[in-house]
Amino acid sequence: MEILYARHHVRVYRFVLRLVSDAAAAENLTSEVFLDIWRNVSRFEGRSQVSTWMLSIARHKALDALRCRVDEQLDDEIVSEIPDGALPTRGRSSRPRRRNAAAASACPCEITFCEQLRATVV
Repeated sequence: MEILYARHHVRVYRFVLRLVSDAAAAENLTSEVFLDIWRNVSRFEGRSQVSTWMLSIARHKALDALRCRVDEQLDDEIVSEIPDGALPTRGRSSRPRRRNAAAASACPCEITFCEQLRATVV
């Protein structure tokens, strides 16, 4: 496991850093990736290279972390473009809003996962 970490931790870290754009989060996610690899090494079936398997785990971890982000600030320009009412403005379709609402309610496990992640970090 030490050899695996020594060979691949920089690559996994850089990959995750490109996705999350936060060095501290990338370090934490890299640690989580290698913990998952250590815990689930028996699940590796050899149908791909080890590095491909590791990077897929890293990708899923990074995407989960991005879904959980609450620390992003809204830009004043974006806020000024948001209409005050719940009804869509004329000329704009309500379709994207429905699609976002459907996506938000599609997987309640993501909310639970985010809460569990926050609880373990705090």
